This record gives sequence, C-alpha cells and structure tokens, in this order.
Amino acid sequence: MTILWCHWALAATCWTSTVTIKDGPAVGSAETLTEVLEEALAYVETNALHRDRVNWQQVRTITTARLQKNPTEEELHESIRWVLRQLDDGHSFFMTPEQTRAWKAPPASEQATGEEAADPTPAPLPEGELMEEEIGYVRIPQCGSFNPEFLETYAQTLQDLICQIDAEVPIGWVVDLRGNGGGNCWPMLAGISSVLGEGVVGSFQNAQRDSRWGTTAGSAWEGDPEQVLTEVSRPCELAEPMPWVAVLTDQRTASSGEVVTVAFRARPRCRSFGMPTAGLSTANENYELSDGSTMLVTTAVYADRRGVAYGATIAPDEVFEERELGSNEDGEDLVLERAMQWLRESYDAE
Repeated sequence: MTILWCHWALAATCWTSTVTIKDGPAVGSAETLTEVLEEALAYVETNALHRDRVNWQQVRTITTARLQKNPTEEELHESIRWVLRQLDDGHSFFMTPEQTRAWKAPPASEQATGEEAADPTPAPLPEGELMEEEIGYVRIPQCGSFNPEFLETYAQTLQDLICQIDAEVPIGWVVDLRGNGGGNCWPMLAGISSVLGEGVVGSFQNAQRDSRWGTTAGSAWEGDPEQVLTEVSRPCELAEPMPWVAVLTDQRTASSGEVVTVAFRARPRCRSFGMPTAGLSTANENYELSDGSTMLVTTAVYADRRGVAYGATIAPDEVFEERELGSNEDGEDLVLERAMQWLRESYDAE
C-alpha cells in the first residue's frame, strides 16, 4: 500500500511522501536481522537525496560487522539510525515498531507508556478570529498525526474558521505559521486552500523527479488533482477569491510548516513577515521495514510554483531581527502589527 503525504514526529521534522507497508517475518534470528538491515540499506542507497555523499561499501562493512558482533533488534535499529546520520541532511530519522504504532494511532487515543509514547498527546487544532473588525487571522499549528479521521477534522476546522470569518468580509488575511514545527502537510494545505487559491502551488524536486502538488476546492493533492490526499466535506468559497494575504514565519516554522510557507511564495497579493524558517524545507519518504519500524528518508527539496528550489531556510519578504520580535510597550505583536499595516495599505491602494 502506498500513501502520499508529509510529516512530523519526535522532532521538528517534516516529511512528505510515501508510506510503504510490507509484510515480513518477525525479527529474531541473526539471519532475519541481517535481512532487515539490507532492506534498509538498499532503500536508502537508492532513494536518499544525499546518497552520492556516502561510501556505501564502507557503510555496509561497518553495519554488518556491528550486527554480527551484537545480533539484537536494538543493535539493528541503532545501526539504521547511524546510517541515516551519514546522510547529513538534518531531516532523515528512524522510528521503532512501537513508535510507528503510536504514530498511526488517533491523537486522542489512550496515552501509551514507555517507548510507545512517540506522540501520545492530542494534536492542536487551528485557531482564528476577525481582528479589529476587518482582518481575518488564522493560526496553523503542527499536525503530528497519521489518523485519517483526525486529518479531516484538522482540515475541516481550519476551513470552517475561514468560512465564519469570511462572513464578515475581511479586507485581507493573516496566515500565522510561527511555531508550526511540521507534521502532516496535507490537512494544512486542504484547510487553507480557500485563502491560498487553487492550482499547482509547489513541488518536490530531486535529480529524478519533479512531483507537483496543489489545492483544489478544499482538497490537497500530489501528482494531479485526482490524487487527493486530504479533503474537507464542506469547502468554503470566499467572497474575495484571491484576497490579500500576509504570511508570518519564525525560526520554529519547520518541515510541513515550510511546505505551507513555500505554497504561498510567488502567490499574487501576498507578502511574508517575521524571521527565516528552520531550514527543513526537504521532503521525507516514509518507508516501513518488515520488522514494523519506519525510516523517514529525505529524498527531495521543496520548490515553489515557479520552480524555485529551497532545501534550507526560507527568508520572509520583510525580515525582523530577533531583538525586534515580541511585543512593544503597549503589548502589541510587532510582526503581526506590521503585517496588518501592509494589508490595510494594499487594500486601500486598490
């Protein structure tokens, strides 16, 4: 089974890709451990973005020797972690079978204990309001879930907020991505699609492919609009189809948060404010090994609707220094205040 999407887990990392679920024997014997190791090495050597930077013959020699010396599941998993560190991409990582099961569970499920508690807490939902009776504001938090019901809830919550606020006919919108550490990008894109607009809004690029992604009427897709990854049941049609938008980012905007950042790049009537993002604008593919563990392997970089590739930090149009962040003596959020000022000026200039 293959499922396309984006990610957050264990750290501020994002992925966007393919989950491959395989059936295989239970891990136990030294022979089986070696088979799982080779399965992992073969995938990483073939698909990793930085695969050409690694001496694979040396990596195989080292990991095979480690596993022969200590043929345990713990050593297998530590060897795979070591392999991913050799890629030096800052984004690839590994989850044990226990962490993989917890990751797939509904966020509101009974909390696990010990190693199963990879992400036991309910994920936050989007928030929004009409500010100063004229500007729509939505905050898009990270979305660390693989549960289909929660993904739809997340996207629909964001879409419903937009519909409620749009009933007041705002002059523009603030999309706040500050603190969004990543997760599943597809419900973020589906939920914000009414404000973002329809069509191709970005792609995942490497030497072999350029996989486009976009939004259409409350849905997010990759490849073509028929390959829907997340959609809402009640899409919202704005009074102003292409409104003015101010996007806010900071150093904690990472991974899937950077997917949304890229989606708004080069969009007409849009400007970004704040600090450069975390620099995890790379796509991870999720590959489930036959022992039930999962590798998240960086395979591509984000590119915007123009084809401009990123792969590192993304600077906003108006950069604020760290000393300029926070609130002024009146308690006002300076980045937000500047974004709202720009929205008013842009609206009045039309």
